[in-house]
Formats: sequence, C-alpha cells, structure tokens
Amino acid sequence: MKQRLGWMDKIPNAEFFKDSDVAKGEASTRMVFFTLTYDTKLCSRTEAWERVGEEYDDWVRGIRSKYGKVSIFRVWQAFANGYPHIHGMVLFREKSFKIDFIQQDEVNGHVYSTYRVAEKQDFQCGWHSWVDVCGVKTVKGALKYAKRYSSRKQESSPNQTQLSDYKAKAMQYGGCSSDLDLALMWLFRKRGFAVSGDFREALGDLICRMHNSERKGMEQSCLDGSMLGEAEFSYSFVGVFSLGELGIRVKDPGWVEFLEELPSGIEVQVARWRND
Repeated sequence: MKQRLGWMDKIPNAEFFKDSDVAKGEASTRMVFFTLTYDTKLCSRTEAWERVGEEYDDWVRGIRSKYGKVSIFRVWQAFANGYPHIHGMVLFREKSFKIDFIQQDEVNGHVYSTYRVAEKQDFQCGWHSWVDVCGVKTVKGALKYAKRYSSRKQESSPNQTQLSDYKAKAMQYGGCSSDLDLALMWLFRKRGFAVSGDFREALGDLICRMHNSERKGMEQSCLDGSMLGEAEFSYSFVGVFSLGELGIRVKDPGWVEFLEELPSGIEVQVARWRND
C-alpha cells in the first residue's frame, strides 16, 4: 500500500475554489467525489458482488462518453447488510463542474461540509441505484480521503448503521469497519482499490497549471516548474535552424547562445516560410 500510494503524500496542494467563491457563484472544480450504492431489491448480496464490477465499468464508460478523458481512483466497500457500494473520485481533463451550494451535516459532533455540484443528476445516468456526487475543494483533502478508504484506516466516524442512514455520502464521513469489507472482497476476488494508470501524472499536470495560473506577471518556467521571474522581454518565433545555419561553430554550445544579429539569409528564409 505504501509503495503504490506513497506518492500521494508528496503531491503539493492546490485549491480549486474558496467558500467565498461559492457564495458569488464563481466556484468550480475539475475533481468530484462519487458514491454508487446498490439497491437491495435488485438481487441477492451474492449476485450484487458478482455483478458490481461489470456494472461499474459500464457506468465509467458512460462518464467518459459524456465528459471526455477522465482519471479515476476507486475503492470497494460493504454496508452492514453485506451489499457493496463504491467510493471514488474522478479527475476530469476536459470538464469543470460548478459548485451549486455548500451542504453542512453534523455527525457525532463533527460538522462536515459537502460541496454540491449543479450537474449531480448527470451522474445518475447509467447507474441503477442511488448515486451521490460532490465537488472536491482541495487536492490534499481529496487524497487524504482516498488513502483513508483504501487503507481502511479507522478514525472518529459514524458506525455502520449511521453510515447506512447517511448513504455514505461521497467519502465524506470517515471509514467503516474493515473486517467485513476485506472478507467480502476476498470471497468475491475483488481488488480493494484501483487507480487509473495516468491518475498521478494527470493530477500533477493539473496542479502545475493551477499554480502557474496564479502567478500574475510571470512568463516562463524552468524544467523543475519554478518560475524565471518577472517578464522583461517579448518573444516571437522566427523558425528552427541548425547550428551551422546560425554560424555557431563551437563543440559544445551549451543550452543558450546569444547572437547580436541573425546570420545573412535567415530573414529571407523566414519570410519565404511565412509566405508559404
């Protein structure tokens, strides 16, 4: 578990929105928590566990068809009655969701804030039972929930009965008793958690873009993501040329070579290229 998910501790935080943005109607997020439950009237517990994987894959295909490329983290879990449900979070590459309002619930003396997305009903399509979706506010908060669910870590949280009453709202209310979860996953050969192969990379790219977008007046970044400084120059693309065309004759030119003026003929080549 530490080998596969240890990277989550090293991911820098990023905030999609602030509570004040919700009040102004300006809050949106590229990540959402989801919970898919299983209606006990549909079939027996055994059938539910045998079918839930294929039904979940169908639901994910519908999400991709509707919203484009996504990366997903997913965990199985059992209610006290033995029926499965699924917790997870989705990172969208081509879609942002508006945060409609903040819902607050008190459980065992703790107040939990849930950020409701305006398009919640869209996620219901393709799933036969109750679905819950809410927006992710911070990356660190999302990864904390993901690790807790995947490791079945116990914290101060409602018991199984209370979670059933709350329908385990979208990874918001702590962990459950892990023995039942692990026993049923072993019995039905279910993998405890799954992470899209590109989830880490996609999350890193998103965080980098979010951080860079906050750096007003900054222009260029280094290979390690740090910024070069205040923008003092303007740039224009004039073409791609070999060292020989630029008159550079040294063995090791390094990363940068400063030219007082372009060699003769370069401007003609650029003009001809532009005309083409």
